[in-house]
Amino acid sequence: MRKILKFSALVLAVWLILGLAGCSDGGGSSGGGGGGGGGDDIFKENASGRLLTTNLGAEELVLFYDMVRSANLLGGLPGNADKFKMKLPDSNKMYVIYAVKYSDYNGKSSGEVQNIKVLDSALVYSDPINETSCRIGDPKAGGEGELQLKNRTNRFIEVGDGSPNDEDRFFVMKPNADGSVFVPPKSDGYRLCFTLIIPIRKSGKIIGTQRQFIDNWGRIVDPRKGKVEEVIINNESIAAVNPNYQEGYLRIVNNYSDGFRVRNGTTLINSTLEKSVISSGEELIWELSGDAEAPGKSYAQFRLVANQAANDITISEFHIQNGYKYTLYINPSSAAQKYTMSVGTPLNPEEEEITW
Repeated sequence: MRKILKFSALVLAVWLILGLAGCSDGGGSSGGGGGGGGGDDIFKENASGRLLTTNLGAEELVLFYDMVRSANLLGGLPGNADKFKMKLPDSNKMYVIYAVKYSDYNGKSSGEVQNIKVLDSALVYSDPINETSCRIGDPKAGGEGELQLKNRTNRFIEVGDGSPNDEDRFFVMKPNADGSVFVPPKSDGYRLCFTLIIPIRKSGKIIGTQRQFIDNWGRIVDPRKGKVEEVIINNESIAAVNPNYQEGYLRIVNNYSDGFRVRNGTTLINSTLEKSVISSGEELIWELSGDAEAPGKSYAQFRLVANQAANDITISEFHIQNGYKYTLYINPSSAAQKYTMSVGTPLNPEEEEITW
């Protein structure tokens, strides 16, 4: 009898050791890493990635492109990460990036991933050559109130609370897509404001985006715990709305043999595609804050900073009037004049897209 007990105890001990060993991998294949992921490997940077991602909060996040599902996983984003390299699946294309909490993602099976609450979202551009930027993980976002949004238009749409400003934006939608975002309840509700984001293309390549703010929507929603608010945005909703251009647009065409970073004084200004460098032979569009009345806001410290200081270009004072477009040509090194600046052309509110 004692031999049988000793044998049983030995079998039990071996079984426990094997069982514990099987659980010591951080949950990679068993689902502990989430969605069939590989545990902490999810937080490794992708050295070949061109998307420099900044986490605006201390929460560890998991990012997906276009929709929250295992097949669209971008990777993990550490809390407070700055310019963390991630790789998008394709180039010369706009994507919506969704952020969920790693604590919500960890341990979920592939089938459960699509049900995780979305904390924040952002619109990004996948450049085939140069790096672009993404800021996501707003610590003010997230909550118990669910807002279901159905985009029935062919435009990207930013949803904001009361204004088109970045600090008031809390969701971005793809064309013809549905999505849910969870927001903190507010005593006076959310006054929804929409901004249409329209890619600007030239010769088939995206060179920038334009923003059309819909300032007369005026609908107030009150998402709270256990109460889902649904909002449908269709073509009829925006058909009669004229573009309200809150900024001015500056197209820069680089005919020089070097790339430049654009600065106003010491402040680096990214293009509308969140690109910090305009390469030789490239053209990009900047959205600049102007004034409503002519001649517009003065820009007296505008500079193009090259890789070598000797090639820097200081732009003479110019003005930006809201609702106008301008073009700055960086001339070849052989030219006597380093740059040429156009006069402003008013944007036509009857035309949906800006042409160049």
